[in-house]
Amino acid sequence: MLFLKPSVYEPMAFFILRMYGHKNSDFPPLLYSRLINRVFTHFIALEFNLLAVFTMYISFSEISSPKTFISLILACFVSGLLYQKVYSLQDAQAPPHELRLLLEAKKGYDELEVMSGMLSALSDSNPWKKSYPQEIIIPEWLRQKGYEVDIIYITHDFVQHAWQSKLNGTLDSTFVMSALDSWGTDQSRLTDTELQLVTVVLLWENDDERSFLMYADSPPYSFDEAKVHEIPSIAFSDKESKPLVLPVRFELFRNDEIYTISSYLSLSKVNDFRRPDTGKPMILQSYYQYYFTEAEIGDKHWEIALHSKFMSPFYGEEGDVIQIRKKGGSWFESISLGQYVHFGDIVYQFVEARFDGSEIYLQLVPDFDSRRGSQAGMRVFGFEQETLDGQTFRIDDQLGKWVLLDFWGTWCAPCITELPYLQEAWRIFNGKEFEIVGIANDNRETLSRFLRENELGWPQLISHHSESVTINELFGIRSWPTTILLNPDGVIEPGKSLRGFLLEEMMAQLVGFNSTRAERLKKGDILVDIPVELIESVLAEEYEEQSISVHISGSDLSFAGRIPLYLYDGSFVRGLRLSDTTLDETVVQVYINGKPADLPLTGRFLDDENRVRYRFSSAK
Repeated sequence: MLFLKPSVYEPMAFFILRMYGHKNSDFPPLLYSRLINRVFTHFIALEFNLLAVFTMYISFSEISSPKTFISLILACFVSGLLYQKVYSLQDAQAPPHELRLLLEAKKGYDELEVMSGMLSALSDSNPWKKSYPQEIIIPEWLRQKGYEVDIIYITHDFVQHAWQSKLNGTLDSTFVMSALDSWGTDQSRLTDTELQLVTVVLLWENDDERSFLMYADSPPYSFDEAKVHEIPSIAFSDKESKPLVLPVRFELFRNDEIYTISSYLSLSKVNDFRRPDTGKPMILQSYYQYYFTEAEIGDKHWEIALHSKFMSPFYGEEGDVIQIRKKGGSWFESISLGQYVHFGDIVYQFVEARFDGSEIYLQLVPDFDSRRGSQAGMRVFGFEQETLDGQTFRIDDQLGKWVLLDFWGTWCAPCITELPYLQEAWRIFNGKEFEIVGIANDNRETLSRFLRENELGWPQLISHHSESVTINELFGIRSWPTTILLNPDGVIEPGKSLRGFLLEEMMAQLVGFNSTRAERLKKGDILVDIPVELIESVLAEEYEEQSISVHISGSDLSFAGRIPLYLYDGSFVRGLRLSDTTLDETVVQVYINGKPADLPLTGRFLDDENRVRYRFSSAK
């Protein structure tokens, strides 16, 4: 049955009556068209087509002939059908308000941004060690080898494991409840039933420094007939070599039911690297599985992958991320739960994922451009908080300058490693165009004590459970350090990993060097000065965006690796401060585009500011 919008009939009927040249001045076409509209919309909606036609015939008996009337009716229908066809095509092109997409499990990574963790044994002082099986028996043949064997526990749902440790008495109830409270655990999602949650691994290294393991993922964790697997050694940059992949099974409690989950673990050894804390090889582990689907959205064919950035084998949690790509293209950056995903000009919010990865739910966001958030491309959330020294900090007051939000903690070793690089960037660029804001996951006393011993010039905010975690929650921070760069419009720039000199190099490109910043750049115990002409003579070509860096040896620097130089007033320059100056032993090696360059050193001398100055001059 035909259903047309009420607004369709009136203009169509008016036009057709005009076309037929109706001459009755006492009953003008406009009134005819309104009657036609009301009769059609009323009776056709009730599916009384014959009654509608009969009523039309009686109502418009003044029309010259039935043939004319029937022609008018048919013309009205045809016109309405054409109108509705156009309207339906426009409707079909509009993106749906909701998308529920079904996904299927895929083995592997497929170049997704997957996070790995270290496989390591718990120390005897770790209170959680008591929660794991204590009667693991190492096979006799392996003990006779004399290797040091680590017993490692991989826990697939640590929150449920903690709850079970409280129920079975392996851990103190007060200790467990304190941990659950600090994690913000919803206890209604836990079960009192003992679930199979742990995979036990025996790990050792032989005399040739090759690493091996055996594993068991169900009680009684017997290794008598377990297979021995060698862990492949892979370089960080190696994208071709395959890890060791092991199937695992465990149980999961969701929606008041217990499910058996099948997944895969991947393990690999970092080539030529040993852990500084234990001297043992670094073994990386992650879940070797993601969930995949394809969809037509807008006028493009998209591929969508769901995985977890926090090494979780299940979903519906804060660590869920999706990545998308046009078919045959490269994966875009990760989109976390609650964030927005751009399918071209169409924007959806990632609202939900089913716990087993089989389904995701996306919701259309027609007003994306007016929203504020914590995602690249959006204007940052507005927030206000008191700094450690009692000043009021408002993020919106920072408009007009580049701002780095540094989420860090005094307990976080990588965070401390990054501080010298942040200090150097802030020393050179701070002012009207650049600022750093520290957001520390520490209590007030710990942070104050650290800053008394380590001076940092930028404002510090606290986002810690001892006071408030509002800012961490606002930005979805779950790992430290995390950096977020805001442009002068308050919009978040892509990328959250401005490690090492990347921040400084980015600021050099964005704001450049005026006389003030150039003087700051030159400050230090060592000054390196290389004229552009010398670089051009070495390269035998005109300088164009070459990367010039130096490596300083023989002195105690806070930086690792090569240090970038910047072009100002015809020379590449850099001043460096030494924490333990031994000037007579310093050696400078220059690199051009990452390759060592033997440049003629004209002089190494103390300048007016008592700096060791390395001046190079053009080759003869």
